[in-house]
Amino acid sequence: MFVRCYMKCNLCLLIIWLCCLVTTVTFLGDLKFFFNLESTMDTSSNEHEVKNPSTPLPKYGMAKSQYNNYVLNKKIGIQNILDRNPSIAGKKLFDELDEINNEERSNLYETALLMKKVEAFTVPQDTMKCYNLTTGEFRFSNVCRKVEFGWFQPLTALASYPGSGNTWTRHLIEQLTGVYTGSIYDANALKRGGFMGESRRDNSVIVIKTHESPAKSNISFTRAVLIIRNPFEAMMSEFKREYMQEHGQIDSLAATYLPDNLFTKYKSQWEFFFYGKQWAANYWYNFYATYIQLFLNGRTIEDLLVIKYEDMKTNLERELRKLAKFFKIDVSDNVVNCVVCNAEGNFHRKHYKRKHDTETDPFDDGMKAQLNKYKDVMDCILDNGLNEDGTFSRNNHTIMELCSYKHDFAGAAF
Repeated sequence: MFVRCYMKCNLCLLIIWLCCLVTTVTFLGDLKFFFNLESTMDTSSNEHEVKNPSTPLPKYGMAKSQYNNYVLNKKIGIQNILDRNPSIAGKKLFDELDEINNEERSNLYETALLMKKVEAFTVPQDTMKCYNLTTGEFRFSNVCRKVEFGWFQPLTALASYPGSGNTWTRHLIEQLTGVYTGSIYDANALKRGGFMGESRRDNSVIVIKTHESPAKSNISFTRAVLIIRNPFEAMMSEFKREYMQEHGQIDSLAATYLPDNLFTKYKSQWEFFFYGKQWAANYWYNFYATYIQLFLNGRTIEDLLVIKYEDMKTNLERELRKLAKFFKIDVSDNVVNCVVCNAEGNFHRKHYKRKHDTETDPFDDGMKAQLNKYKDVMDCILDNGLNEDGTFSRNNHTIMELCSYKHDFAGAAF
């Protein structure tokens, strides 16, 4: 009996000793990791960047647990400089993962945004309104207002040259107003993605998407919202969309599938796109000039709002308030902030810059000369004719003739 008790006591002591040993080893390992981590950081007051980690960057296809551990280590690594320079912290985290695929990079970027005081470095500063900095949780739902069909809405065109952000603007308008948007087209992918007013062109929708000139439209629009984008960017975007459509890829992920040197490889198609059936430069100018002239002359278009794509990218809140004023709706700061936070939606095309992208400027000198001439006249009209709220005054009805004369231009639609 005594021997048995003695053996049990020894066994208990052995177990306790082994537990202590494991705890000590674990503690020493954590301590070593901590000091190794600290050694990768520059803690001087003049240097705000994270030094290269001692472990190599993970490759795409690594085990999920390994990837999660890597993310955790990077989060700990940049925590030390958040208070000094949060933008660099987030950017460093994002840039160091260049060899990981786009989806995982985006997820990791979202992780960085959730960390305390990390500012977005590629989105407006007011993005921080989207997060509760104490809990790190997103403050808004993905629906800012319950979206429904309306009643007796005036027929309003949401008009743009293709590639200018029309679908993205539809998403913003639905979130802002709570009324579905329509379209003269019938894109099943958009309907499946939540644009329930797709193909509707009646008074139940707040705007109707169109890329057609008023002269070709069979809808008697009385109001119009014009979305104007730099024509060089718009034409490149539209050519890429057409390429993706022909090759059966998903439009919203187009940029991740585009081959390098797209415009060089398909030079003849690009030249036909620019000079071909509609002559892109002329069509771009006349499309917008026709809508503006119809309003200034007091014919057909009774109300007109101009929204610049570039302004939506740099100051979305201001442009949303212009839209709200045009639609004569009251919106709270909370709704506007919610729309800003949910701005991307499902169909705003992503524009990833690939590490080895060697794409060159696709516009030759002749293209640039022609397009710049049209662009200069339109810039003159907008710079001298638009009010701060994005509307024109009818007493400025000669602005188009004056700008055409100033630039020795004879290609106006009127």
